[in-house]
Amino acid sequence: MSHYLFFRSSRAAYQQVAELFDFVWPTAAALWNLRWQVRGFADGLVSANQEVLHGRFVEGSGIHGANLKLACIDMSWDKQQQQFAKFLLVDLFAIYEGWLEHTLTDVGMNTKSLLNSLQAPSDPLKPSLGVGAGLLRLQTASSPMLKSAFYDPLISHSKNSHSRLEQLFIAYRCFKELRNSLMHRGGKADHRVVAAYVAYSALTASDLKSKELPQVHVPILGENIALSLRGVVGFADVIRRLIATLDAELACVNGATAELNAQWKLHFATPGRTKKTRYALPADALGREETVRRLIVKIGLPKPRQLALLELHLKSQRLIDSY
Repeated sequence: MSHYLFFRSSRAAYQQVAELFDFVWPTAAALWNLRWQVRGFADGLVSANQEVLHGRFVEGSGIHGANLKLACIDMSWDKQQQQFAKFLLVDLFAIYEGWLEHTLTDVGMNTKSLLNSLQAPSDPLKPSLGVGAGLLRLQTASSPMLKSAFYDPLISHSKNSHSRLEQLFIAYRCFKELRNSLMHRGGKADHRVVAAYVAYSALTASDLKSKELPQVHVPILGENIALSLRGVVGFADVIRRLIATLDAELACVNGATAELNAQWKLHFATPGRTKKTRYALPADALGREETVRRLIVKIGLPKPRQLALLELHLKSQRLIDSY
């Protein structure tokens, strides 16, 4: 799926999300099994204190300070699922925010206002902020060459959700306010969390192009926030959709030509030898089109549609020649 994204940073972000779940799911399953093993061992051996439990289940791991009685007997599985949800939530925002800053830097548009706009829904009271204003800024920097060649194939990505961007960012803001409260406000719900939840609760699963609306427990002002692991897992799809959708928009700005050139040179350069990044094209028009498409796909980009401007660009950068 990540193969059909334009930016290397987008592909890397998709890989990070996949690796995150590759770690979390086995870890959660292992903890579930450890819980019943410790409980069974403790039930069968009344004298199984913390030291005995450590020797039976932890000795040799190199891990110190593991309180198995607390983790496996005293603490509920629901509470531990909330801890997993918190880890996931924090990491998902780190992945998205890191991706956004990196990609905006790659296209020469890493400004505070654009960074903020691409993390929030549009606000009629603040028309200069939010994703609507952000997309307008990207459109003013549009590259006709990149748009004609790559936009159509990029928006065909299964996770591209351009028509749902506003709704996706309503969900994004709800989960981000939950994250912010957990990290910066002692884990208690404030008016920002409540307001973001009210907006989110008006959404449906179809608004997010999802089978179900990611679960969010109703926040109560001044009380501790409770996360739903199932809900945070569902939110991961929102992050994937935002990256895929904005990848297509950012791929069409002038600054993205540097990414195209860099990927070409990186793929076709021969390590340890003079870099061979220049390819000759056949003289006939059909042969040139087929060769350009083949070379573009070979470097990992989606198959381009309209090639006239793209061919001119590759020639101007001395990346291809005609016979």
